[in-house]
Amino acid sequence: MSDKLRVMIGTPHNRIFTPEYVLSYSQTLLDLMGKYDMGLSVAESAQIFLNRNIIVSHAVEHKVDYLIFVDTDMMWIPAHIEKLIDSNKDVIGGLCTTRKPPFRNCVYESDDGGGVRSIKETPMVPFRCFAIGSGFLLLRKSVITRIWDERYKHGYPFDPIVHNTSYEKSNTLTSFFGEDISFSARLRKMNIDIWCHPDVRVGHMGSLFCGVKEDE
Repeated sequence: MSDKLRVMIGTPHNRIFTPEYVLSYSQTLLDLMGKYDMGLSVAESAQIFLNRNIIVSHAVEHKVDYLIFVDTDMMWIPAHIEKLIDSNKDVIGGLCTTRKPPFRNCVYESDDGGGVRSIKETPMVPFRCFAIGSGFLLLRKSVITRIWDERYKHGYPFDPIVHNTSYEKSNTLTSFFGEDISFSARLRKMNIDIWCHPDVRVGHMGSLFCGVKEDE
């Protein structure tokens, strides 16, 4: 059995993979296969939250040391994977923006009203955050195992959470948090810190950051 760390890239999708993703993934394998025991898990459907849950189950089944969610519209370099692993955090993501204007960071703070808002300024070093997107997000084995073992207590990791508390008193449509914000809410409930690595600036195809920040 290999003594290398087992690293699984997990990609939820609905059939479309951008060329940038394919090139980034290919380069990652070329550069990192000698250092890590690399694997890939994909799950296909129109329900991205369900795909993410399935990928978590794959990570548990294969007993990986790290699961790194990477969306199909991301562009990165192998060093970004290494930086997330070397950060020694249980949950840490890279920094990217939304794909469409107005461009906002996919890192969030509480809006003090039950929701979240994108942070405008980011520190120069890794920092704790209230919530983060899952487009380029690392989970360590201890977290993977815990969120799966406790899925019947807190809900499946990425299932959307209802945040319209007045639903039962009205006939309006129920509002849900997206799977990223719902996952972050579960992590907070379990007292698991959420981190962002601002030096891992990945490209989100169609966004302002169409390229990636390489090492100085």
